[in-house]
Amino acid sequence: MRTALEENGDLIELQAQIEEEMLEALTRLQSGSNEHNSQYSFSTKRCKPAMPPEIILANNLIRQYLEEVGLKRTSSVLCTESGLPQSAVPDTVLRTAFPSLHSSGAKPLLCSMIQDILFKSDAKPI
Repeated sequence: MRTALEENGDLIELQAQIEEEMLEALTRLQSGSNEHNSQYSFSTKRCKPAMPPEIILANNLIRQYLEEVGLKRTSSVLCTESGLPQSAVPDTVLRTAFPSLHSSGAKPLLCSMIQDILFKSDAKPI
């Protein structure tokens, strides 16, 4: 079963959902509240406020970076916690948000942004 879930990519998403539920359960336990008066009832979802466009863009840039460097589970948790859809925004769409960015497309856009900032400020990378 595990192999089948790993092969089609569902295992990472399931693990992220479990982690989110565990975090919510711990938060409720720490605050002393439990809406259903059952210590095992953790399925209630809270409505999240709408995110400003710049935060959505930043989350998508971080997501692109995480997936590019192989941190797919971390990316899945980011998507779950921030409310990003499971399908990623295409790179071409992200790149149109930054037309002046000099990027070869060979590395994540976030890395290209940092490289441009360092180049413009004559700072040396760490």
